[in-house]
Amino acid sequence: MKNLFTVRKSFLIAGLIALTFISCKDAAKPEDTKDAAEEINETKFEEVDSKEDQASFFVDIAEINLTEIESAKLAQEKATHPEVKKFAAMLVTEHAKASNELKMLADSKQITLPTSLTDKGKNEYDQLNKKTGHDFDKKFIDEVINGHEKAIKKLEDASTDNDNDQNAKTWASTQITALTKHLQEAKMIKEKLDKK
Repeated sequence: MKNLFTVRKSFLIAGLIALTFISCKDAAKPEDTKDAAEEINETKFEEVDSKEDQASFFVDIAEINLTEIESAKLAQEKATHPEVKKFAAMLVTEHAKASNELKMLADSKQITLPTSLTDKGKNEYDQLNKKTGHDFDKKFIDEVINGHEKAIKKLEDASTDNDNDQNAKTWASTQITALTKHLQEAKMIKEKLDKK
């Protein structure tokens, strides 16, 4: 009788442990905030395609800004070339300002933006973080160049898109000027790094 009670108790404990693991399986992975923002915006603006397109543009630019800021913060710590460190500090300041402006503009249009790096952004950050010394400096500058070229293209499209209101077009045009300046500076730094 006592053995039967012990066996039942063991099965009950094993069952509870199994249920705990099963219920926690999906809770371990945090939701990608870019995906969440896109889903929220699609629901809000499903009746108006132009607003959904504008929301998608805002989300994409917010993601690029988040990636630039986090990578530049890392470069402030890990870069070895003084120009790369100085450039990274400027990027953090200017992209944080642009992110705040974008958030205010998005809030005025009830557009939800991502608040953290996507899985892709985290992966890029981790790959950059694995580099050291001169290799880090070169990879960081290459990522800045690629990110800025991508952002400028999206901003150029938005600044001429008739579905965007004047505030969005003006903001996009202002950002094109700033990002073009960043891109030119990054390319000059890349030339110096490539000579080493």
